[in-house]
Amino acid sequence: MHKKQTLVEKIIDMIRKRPMSLSDIIFELELDRKTKTMMLDYILKIERIAKQKGWKFIVYAAECKNCGFQFKKRIKPPSKCPRCKSQRIMEQRYYLKI
Repeated sequence: MHKKQTLVEKIIDMIRKRPMSLSDIIFELELDRKTKTMMLDYILKIERIAKQKGWKFIVYAAECKNCGFQFKKRIKPPSKCPRCKSQRIMEQRYYLKI
């Protein structure tokens, strides 16, 4: 009998295969776009799990689509570019190397 995967386990399986943004994860799981804040909590939890298990949690930096500015690598996504003030931001992506 197969046990049902938790949302965290599903996300771990997804970001082990390829780097994914929050929007990618939400789309793949067929969730409401309004769940982005909740999804950040899951990403933070996955980061803690990765640390405990000795896995490598990689964050690919967000980038401004307007001027190319690269943001610092962090979990929480930026809202606008500090250089040109554009809100056209390519989301950061998360990847888990086990």
